[in-house]
Amino acid sequence: MIAGYLLYSQRGSLPAAHRTSIGGAVVLVGIGLAALAAGIAWRSSVSVNDDHALMATAFVSFVAAGGYLFQGSRWMAAAAFPVSFLIFMIPLPDAARVLARNGFQTRLRRGRRPVLQHRWDDARAPRHGVRTARNSGLR
Repeated sequence: MIAGYLLYSQRGSLPAAHRTSIGGAVVLVGIGLAALAAGIAWRSSVSVNDDHALMATAFVSFVAAGGYLFQGSRWMAAAAFPVSFLIFMIPLPDAARVLARNGFQTRLRRGRRPVLQHRWDDARAPRHGVRTARNSGLR
């Protein structure tokens, strides 16, 4: 929906000359066909989330390939930002979610806090050698 709105709002500034770009279309159709074939072949052995990720990847690839085929590479270069929003339709596969969760849990088990929390604590810590419960380790 966001991609459609951005394309609609920029329709006056996008190039009007339509010249087909076969190269970009062939590459994206190849990616889409590979994702579609993998989704069909592995449907019984992958999770529902992985199947949705493969089908969404195929869909987004086919839509972008249609842009190259019908509008051309100059138009797609001008519409790269709105078209890139379509990537957010693709859910993370289970392996990526497990990897992120395990990495975060491992970091917590080792006693490390996330990087942003370290920066926040450093910004709140008193300066000039003042010892408080917060920076003395007495928690």
